[in-house]
Amino acid sequence: MPLYLTKPKGRKHWYIRGKLAGHKFYESTGQSIKWKAEKVLAQRERESLERAVLGPEAGRTFAECALIYMEDTGKTRFMVKLIEYFGPHMLIADISIDEIHKAGRALYADAQPSTIERQCKTPINAVLNHATGKRPQARHDNKRTRWLTPAEAMALLDACDPRTRQVVAFLLGSGCRTGNAFAVERHDLHMQSCEVWFPESKNGDPYMGRFCEAARLELLTYGLPDQGRVFLTPKGKPYMIREDGGGQIADAFNKARDKAGLGPDVVPHVLRHTWATWFYAETKDFGGLMDRGGWRDPRMANRYRKMAPDWLPAEIEKIGWSVHRTCSDMGVIKIVK
Repeated sequence: MPLYLTKPKGRKHWYIRGKLAGHKFYESTGQSIKWKAEKVLAQRERESLERAVLGPEAGRTFAECALIYMEDTGKTRFMVKLIEYFGPHMLIADISIDEIHKAGRALYADAQPSTIERQCKTPINAVLNHATGKRPQARHDNKRTRWLTPAEAMALLDACDPRTRQVVAFLLGSGCRTGNAFAVERHDLHMQSCEVWFPESKNGDPYMGRFCEAARLELLTYGLPDQGRVFLTPKGKPYMIREDGGGQIADAFNKARDKAGLGPDVVPHVLRHTWATWFYAETKDFGGLMDRGGWRDPRMANRYRKMAPDWLPAEIEKIGWSVHRTCSDMGVIKIVK
């Protein structure tokens, strides 16, 4: 029986009924105007025929295919959130490019495009390709290449309002992630030794970070709370902690970035890349880079360390922002309440 439209008594919307390609239909079009309902009907007919062409796997739900994918490959990262998003009824044949983009916007509204690619689009495509027996699609490496020169970094700092300047200085001087910075409690910040304890990191390991003397002076200039979170919103509240954060200060950061004449490719996470590039350019100490940056995988640390020109260490020294030098290195340890 071909598909057709019907409007049950007492119902506002037109419904699709019938059977096509072995699949029974009885569902609302969500449309009360017939010509609009006819467009929905045509779409459902096309999708049903595509499932028939793609084969029996196309009749599986995303949840089913994701479970099979995890069992076969052992890869589970990011899957739970995707399974919950698509629910128990979404068929893989119904997951179009538009649906994938929609999922990215819904699940990672404040995230960078590279994060959406890595945590949403790539795993969805992996499940779809595994279900249909296709090879994984080649993916562009979204490795960030941007880092700030000393002149750019100083221009950014000078363009910041005092509260944002404190955060930017700490990120630049410690190399930590924005999420780590926003989670720092006052008792984890050791001003007398330029050390900061990060109880959590992206790889799951806690580590003791260090921040340079220049960053310490910036923190003292703005002032520190006696207890609780170190960095607070303009309303004096703790920042909401997000995975792959940075959006919490996006408005203030972008305003300063634009004022400093920097482009939209400069985001808060660029400060971590900048720190890694400066640290290695000054020290050539890759082991120290991994320890201070909290990396467990040397390949990841190497992604952050950019090839820098020979003049960089001298320029860093000139502006007084040697990121590897802490207050203990400079012989200025003192008790700071």
